[in-house]
Amino acid sequence: MTTVTACRVSVHGVVQGVGFRPFVYQLATHFGLTGTVRNTLQSGEIEVEGSASAIEAFLDALLVEAPPLAHIDDVEVVESESHGAYAVDLSAGEPIVIDPAPVIRGIVRDLQRGVAVPIMASRFHASVTVMILRVCERLRSRTSLGRVVLSGGVFENVTLLAGARRVLQAAGFEVFNHHRVPPNDGGLALGQAVVAHARLG
Repeated sequence: MTTVTACRVSVHGVVQGVGFRPFVYQLATHFGLTGTVRNTLQSGEIEVEGSASAIEAFLDALLVEAPPLAHIDDVEVVESESHGAYAVDLSAGEPIVIDPAPVIRGIVRDLQRGVAVPIMASRFHASVTVMILRVCERLRSRTSLGRVVLSGGVFENVTLLAGARRVLQAAGFEVFNHHRVPPNDGGLALGQAVVAHARLG
């Protein structure tokens, strides 16, 4: 399993009003990183987490691909605490039961500590991603099935969809998701219409 690391990046220079924050968001998404970005009076403050190799590639690209109107004078990088997934608990037997209590306890602890909402949201998404991965790994060990179809309204959430695809593919699964039909009730309604047409001819 890939080790998750995190760092805080302070970017000094001309980074306000030049499209720097959208650039950082797109760059982090490209490298599969999570975190936050905000501007202060003196700098752009970035918190990212993911694999060490992805963070290194992100930092390299940050310097060479910055928006044309941005001017970076100095970048300061400090290792920080990882805000990865909350604890995830799966039952050992049949049926597979996911206990949400550890995730809820983790969120409550973060609230009491005053952790920023974007960080808690990132950790929650990471937790659901881990749940999906562990259930699929458990099923593969029992059935030898290696194909996963990500369907249902929850996968309208593009952050969750991208995260689930990433970890499943890294674990060797063949992953399928919707492209032409929505995964929520829109797809269900289309299926019902197709069945009705077939029956009524």
